[in-house]
Amino acid sequence: MASTTLLNLLEDTIDVFRFDTKNLNLSIGVHVFCAIAILLFVVSYLIPLLVKTYVTPSHPKGGNGRDYEALKGNRKSLVLTEDAPMVQFSVATANFGGIFTENGPWIGTVHPEAARLQVEAGARAIVLDVWPDTADPTRPMVCAMVGTGHYSNWKRATRNALPVGEILNAAILAAFDTPQASDPFFVILKLHGHMTAEYLNTLGDIVGSSIAGHAMPSAWNKAANQSALCSATFSEFMGQAFVIVIPDSDGIGTSAVYNLLGKSTPSYAAFLKTFMNTRMGEVTNAIERAPNTILFEPSNIGALTVANQPPCNNTEDQLTLPQAGFCLVQPPIGGTTTNNDLLFKANSWKACSIAQFVAVNLFSPSDSQLDAFFETFGTVSFKRMD
Repeated sequence: MASTTLLNLLEDTIDVFRFDTKNLNLSIGVHVFCAIAILLFVVSYLIPLLVKTYVTPSHPKGGNGRDYEALKGNRKSLVLTEDAPMVQFSVATANFGGIFTENGPWIGTVHPEAARLQVEAGARAIVLDVWPDTADPTRPMVCAMVGTGHYSNWKRATRNALPVGEILNAAILAAFDTPQASDPFFVILKLHGHMTAEYLNTLGDIVGSSIAGHAMPSAWNKAANQSALCSATFSEFMGQAFVIVIPDSDGIGTSAVYNLLGKSTPSYAAFLKTFMNTRMGEVTNAIERAPNTILFEPSNIGALTVANQPPCNNTEDQLTLPQAGFCLVQPPIGGTTTNNDLLFKANSWKACSIAQFVAVNLFSPSDSQLDAFFETFGTVSFKRMD
């Protein structure tokens, strides 16, 4: 009886062992299958994504197959047969100032060489999007933030950010070391984020240092002569850097205005008054005095054709905004594309050229808008408006 019981127990143990071995073999098979699936996912998807995200692509030499450095020697200054108001000229303008662009997941890399090549391509105006450094709010940086109207204050669209002085110095050096050195040059600063007086004083020192030797006459400081733009002639700007400031106010009472004035609901006029008392205000030659009076997107250029501005020099007729002063059409740079054809989908680059400055991405690899840009300007950077 005891031997029978012992035999039965031994048989039960062997059966359990056999069952567990089968389960073990099955478990090993499942784990091997899962490991292979994970490996395939990593190789086919995750590694390419990480490479695309973290490995900076090689910098382009130009756009649409052009080598801007090689073409630099072909550039020419505009020869005027007769002087005319500066507002009557289209100006070759670089969007994504100081940024080597790409398409997703980042829109590009900020680099001084990008600014140099943009100027060597013929840009006599460069749009720099400037933000306070997220790590040190007193440091002005060039970068793009995510957004297409209301931008994030912390989430970058570019791979990096660089001090504005590095980018601006490269642009100014290129602008006045070129066959086009005698042409006017325009620095368009779009100021975003939480601006303080300390920050604007720092930015003003940087800009003043960068344009030293090429600044406009002191009569233009603090935008004091801005009302004269309707009649100021091309020759008055030659060989000089003109600074245009567009604060990203996004309406009254934003964080930018709040931080500068220390009030929750200041007026835009109060903001301008305070801004002009900073060192950045000192070096400003023109500023957007009310939202949507200088800066426009391709989708809202209709406002540029409305004659609602005061007459120039006591003439009788009211003026459009581009007749009265400078206007910029710039597609947003914080979206998902850097392709000009998509950025100018609402209205073409040519249709937008009722403004003096219509900013294009000069590093777009292939698009019709960039071709139209070069066909219009050729080897010069200014064209009299029709």
